[in-house]
Amino acid sequence: MSSDQVTGILRAVLAAIGGFILAKGWVSAETWAWLTGGVVTIGPVIWSWFANRPSSIAASAQNLKGVEVSTTPAAGASVVAAVAAAKAA
Repeated sequence: MSSDQVTGILRAVLAAIGGFILAKGWVSAETWAWLTGGVVTIGPVIWSWFANRPSSIAASAQNLKGVEVSTTPAAGASVVAAVAAAKAA
């Protein structure tokens, strides 16, 4: 899933949850806007950290058509395992 797809899904889920919470009167519209703004700001930071780890980059490269990633033990156990899992998939 691309980051645009994840962001779109996150926005839709937050809008649905927000509508429910606002209708119940649990929080004000201003508070909800502040909370969702924080989630939408922090979400991409977490996604970027996860997607740009060496093991994620190696697995993504292995998933490209026509690419064969070679690893050595010096790459680290997580990278070797991620590439092996991508090759098995």
